[in-house]
Amino acid sequence: MRKERWKCGLALLSVVTMALSLVASVMSDALPVKASVKATVNNPRTAEDGTVTWDKIQFGSYPQDMKEMTKTPIKWRILDIDSEGNAFLLADEALDCKPYNTERTECTWETCTLRDWLNGTDGYADNESAFINAAFTSEERESIISTNVVNIDNPSYHTAGGNNTTDKVYLLSIQEASNTSYGFAATFDSNSTTRQAKATDYAKSNGAYVDKSDSTAGNCYWWLRSPGVDTNYAAFVIFDWGYYDGSYVNDDYIAVRPALHINLSSSYVKDAGTVTSDGSVTAGTNSTKNSNEYKKPSTSGDVTTWDCVYFGNYKQKAEFEKKPIEWRVLSVDGDDAFVIADKALDCKPYNPEDAECTWETCTLRDWLNGTDDYATDDSAFINVAFTDGEKNAIIETTVENPDNTQYGTAGGKNTTDKVYLLSIQEASNKLYGFAATFDSNSTTRQAKATDYVKFNGASVDKSGSNAGNCHWWLRSPGVDTNDAAYVTVAGWGYFNGIYVYTDIIAVRPALHVNLSSSYVIPAGTVSSDGTVVSAETIVGNLIVLNIKLKLIQTAFYN
Repeated sequence: MRKERWKCGLALLSVVTMALSLVASVMSDALPVKASVKATVNNPRTAEDGTVTWDKIQFGSYPQDMKEMTKTPIKWRILDIDSEGNAFLLADEALDCKPYNTERTECTWETCTLRDWLNGTDGYADNESAFINAAFTSEERESIISTNVVNIDNPSYHTAGGNNTTDKVYLLSIQEASNTSYGFAATFDSNSTTRQAKATDYAKSNGAYVDKSDSTAGNCYWWLRSPGVDTNYAAFVIFDWGYYDGSYVNDDYIAVRPALHINLSSSYVKDAGTVTSDGSVTAGTNSTKNSNEYKKPSTSGDVTTWDCVYFGNYKQKAEFEKKPIEWRVLSVDGDDAFVIADKALDCKPYNPEDAECTWETCTLRDWLNGTDDYATDDSAFINVAFTDGEKNAIIETTVENPDNTQYGTAGGKNTTDKVYLLSIQEASNKLYGFAATFDSNSTTRQAKATDYVKFNGASVDKSGSNAGNCHWWLRSPGVDTNDAAYVTVAGWGYFNGIYVYTDIIAVRPALHVNLSSSYVIPAGTVSSDGTVVSAETIVGNLIVLNIKLKLIQTAFYN
């Protein structure tokens, strides 16, 4: 009996010793010691329930999280001044982004939730996040003139505008946004710089859709209070075009450009110079002036000039924090790790023009690699994200560009890149941890967006199980070479693709990196079910296990 116990004891000791050796090895590998990174990084693992776990590494850095949103004075355009010095003001820029109504239902200006948010009424009573509370002190709020707001029917569809309201803060109507005495072009459904509005950084960070093309870059859609084709819709301005039909009241990408009335002699009103519809700006004195020193809008040719004032303060300017980039390890071959960004890192069109192109010829490839138009450009991804030393750790790769497997669209010539995007085939490769069926929802293909990605205009799901997820580009062509394939917020691979100039799809770079580089460190693990384990946690757990094994060993010898 004693002999059998001794044999069991030896067996246990052997297991303990092996475990301790393994733990010691793994512990040393899990620590951020550059020479041992290779031993800690493995290929993806799939559990019996289908959950995939990827190892992560940190390599390079990029703007990601919102560090600060600065509150600055609000600039307003003077649309009208009455004989008593009371001015009708419209925010110079769109200040925020909210749906007209939180639910898709019939509503008018009187009953919509946007009115409550602007005025701090009903569901926003005593709510500090209400615009009127966030933008103005109690004294400033008292100086805003309560206005009888007339809610006229939609002049194109005759949709009822609803009851008149009494508001301190409201939105323009279709009629006001085409009133020449306020400086706007008379034809509502036509392009006019008089209706263009930029979006603040804060509005963009909250999802405002902003144009990225040259002539109207930075301009946004902005709500009007008038109904659209019916009361499930509300009218709005598309960059500079008034849209009678409107958009669904619960659409969450249209910006808010408030209007209000105040007496210009108020001590809270400061001179802010002038702005013109062609983009010219003159600085003001930032001091009080007599009401009779301000002017109504004036128009010369197609250019309107508005006097401006400062009144109130609101979050407007953004500052982002540059943080280490975390990458998921898709495969390991010796020192060569094939990795993809754990989160989407930016938002760019595949190609800015509606033109036939492949991965070889698209501008997104140039931006990622700092080539062609982006040669010596500090804004190129590779230059922003990596130091010269880190760039040397990236392994230049021959990138194969196979045809679209559904439509046979030519993928174009193979390329040699340091940074690139996944193909349809790679995004459905089980060895990389992805679901094998490309055109199906899968958590293995879902990607979150950083704050910076949202700020730059990526379409991000705001509700349900996919909240925070974004669409992200693949390098493969779509149904033709005017389209590029992409992955949806639900992780569905879309063979058809979308127009290459689409500017709401995020960028999730991939690359090969040398694991022996001193710039690469372990970053824990991430799983397709959302579980994230940091490198520090892994090390901590191993330390605890090491202590327990030592206790077992001590108990055995005693």
